[in-house]
Amino acid sequence: IGDNDTLSALTTNLWSADVLIILSDIDGVFDKDPKTHKDAKLITEIHDIDETMKSIDTDGKSSFGTGGVVCKIEAARTVNNYGIPMLLLNGKKKNIIIDALAGNGAGTLFTK
Repeated sequence: IGDNDTLSALTTNLWSADVLIILSDIDGVFDKDPKTHKDAKLITEIHDIDETMKSIDTDGKSSFGTGGVVCKIEAARTVNNYGIPMLLLNGKKKNIIIDALAGNGAGTLFTK
């Protein structure tokens, strides 16, 4: 897990947080790398991380497969094991947190 992703996931439980929101430069988790596949589809909700990892293409040497999104998924696994949901959102988008909390389909929500 990446350093910041690890730190945020591990401290979320210590703070008794209701949710972990990770802001990144990606829109969420896709079924394949959206930088190389124009037909990549955003996965808006993930309830079973193991099943999702089996169904998405994380192969290759891009940050999509070797770090990046995989690290964020592992952070989600950590907080979900504490019973805490996680939102992965694109922090470059205006009002993204408000949109996500309003249920406007922004990003990916991880719950167990």
